Amino acid sequence: MVTEVLSEIANGIGRLKQIKKEMSELEFKEALLDQRSLLLELKQAMLELKEENSRLKEEIIAVQKSDDRLAGTMIVTGFRYDRKEDSPVGMRYCQACEERDGKLYRLSRLNEHYASCPNCSKEFNAGMNGNVHGDWPEQSTVYRGD
Repeated sequence: MVTEVLSEIANGIGRLKQIKKEMSELEFKEALLDQRSLLLELKQAMLELKEENSRLKEEIIAVQKSDDRLAGTMIVTGFRYDRKEDSPVGMRYCQACEERDGKLYRLSRLNEHYASCPNCSKEFNAGMNGNVHGDWPEQSTVYRGD
């Protein structure tokens, strides 16, 4: 778009020089106004490109920060944990929020068997060490959120 407008401006300048000799004062002023209009379009296109460039730079920075954050984590049996000396540590992160938003929210302990996400409030069957239980606890210990 910018190159098209620049090409039109260059052609217009050449035409202006040639037609100035051939046309009246009024026609020349109209042609000059057309060229000014093209310049305004070019300025608008340049402003839009600058805005797009700024937005893309912000996205790149966000992706780099996310990559740095993920570098200190590891996935064990489908769940993301912080990594310390190649071992998972602490409570795991909510995979629902990670899949939906790409953000990491560490689960909060509810009781001996359950944890929940502070962001989406989803509850998970997770033991005291943060690991996921294979079996659900007995009915009497089930957290119901009451």
